Amino acid sequence: MTMSEKKTYPSDLTTKQCNLFQSILHSIEPKKAGAPLKWQLEKIINAIMYVIKSGCQWRMVPSEFPPWQTVYYHYNKWCKNGVLKTINDILTKLSMVSQTDVVDAKLHDG
Repeated sequence: MTMSEKKTYPSDLTTKQCNLFQSILHSIEPKKAGAPLKWQLEKIINAIMYVIKSGCQWRMVPSEFPPWQTVYYHYNKWCKNGVLKTINDILTKLSMVSQTDVVDAKLHDG
């Protein structure tokens, strides 16, 4: 694998999913003044998804992701302030609406 290739994992969100996650996150938790993040939010989100999906220990996050301490910091912060629950609730509702639209379309076509 060359340096320009990005290693992907089955737990990675699509770019569209990451953008949705980020837009929800920014509406819930507005960006504060200060230094910019050292790591891309997409990498932090995908690292969290990796831990959740694989069940690995935080210290075992692969080296392609930000350091485990960074990943855990964001996970812990978003759990404590309710961001992850809110994002999960929104994504669940969007998924339900999307599935309903598919069913409705099939009913009207049939």
